[in-house]
Amino acid sequence: MKPGTSQDAESRRTALRRVIRRGVNKVEVEGFTVWEVTIPAGFGPFGHIHALPQIFILCEGVVQEIVGRTVRTFRRGATLLRPPGVDRFQVSERPVRSVVVDVADPRCRRYMERFPSGMVSPEASSLVVRDIPSRILDELAIGDDISKVALQGLLLSLVAVLGRVSMKRPLRAPAWLTQAVQLVESCYRQPLSLHDIAGAVKRHPSLVAREFRRIVGVSIGDHIRDLRFRFAAHQVLSTGASLTEIADSAGYCDQAHLTREFHKRSGMSPAEFRRIRGR
Repeated sequence: MKPGTSQDAESRRTALRRVIRRGVNKVEVEGFTVWEVTIPAGFGPFGHIHALPQIFILCEGVVQEIVGRTVRTFRRGATLLRPPGVDRFQVSERPVRSVVVDVADPRCRRYMERFPSGMVSPEASSLVVRDIPSRILDELAIGDDISKVALQGLLLSLVAVLGRVSMKRPLRAPAWLTQAVQLVESCYRQPLSLHDIAGAVKRHPSLVAREFRRIVGVSIGDHIRDLRFRFAAHQVLSTGASLTEIADSAGYCDQAHLTREFHKRSGMSPAEFRRIRGR
C-alpha cells in the first residue's frame, strides 16, 4: 500500500459522511426508521452495514453497489430487500435520491424473513414506486405530528405490498426472449448489435428491444454496459491483470474507454478503485 493511502481514504470517507448527513431527512415512528437520503454526484465508495432488515428504493439516479467481489447496477425505480449484517459499498456518478427504511417491527421482520432478498422484479418495483415512496417523501417534507401517523401507515402498507409482489411468480418470458437474454449474457464482451440479437431469435428488432426492457427492466444497451462494467470491476478487484488486459477482455475499445467508464460510474479511475476497495 502506498504511504498516505489509508489516511487519504479515511479523509475521503469522513468528508462523504458529512455530505450524507447534510442530505438526510430521518424520522422514527413505531416499528420503523425512515430516511430520505440525497447524495451529490460522484460519491463513493461509501461503505456501511445495517443491523436491521432494510427496504431501499432508488427514487432518482443510478447506483453501483459492491458486495464482496460482486458489482451490481441499480437504476431509478429499483426496490431492494436487504438482509441485515451485509457489508456493502455504493458509488454513483449522478445525484442520488432514495427512501431507506429500517424495519424494527417484530411482526414485519418475521414477514420479511420469508421474502426473497435482493431486487424486486422491475414490474413489481414500478407498482411500488408509482405511489408509496412519493407519499412517504411528501410526509417527510411536511414533518408534523400527523405525518408520523401517516408514515407508519404507509410503511406498513409498503411491507404488505412488497410481501404480495415478492411472493408472486415472476413474469414468464417467451422462449425466444430467454434465448435473447442468454445470448446477451454470454456474448456481452463481444461486439453485439440489436439486429444481431433479433436475427438470432428470428424476431423483429423493435419487438426484441421492447420485450427485453419489459422483462429485464433495462434496455439491451444498458444491460450490456452494466455487464461489461461488472466484469471489469470484478477483474480489477480480484486479479492482478493490467488495465489494458482487462479492457480488452471486458469488450472495451481500449484502456482509455475503460477508464472513462470507471470515472463515469464510480467517480474514480480503475487504479483508485482497486487501491481503495480492493486493499
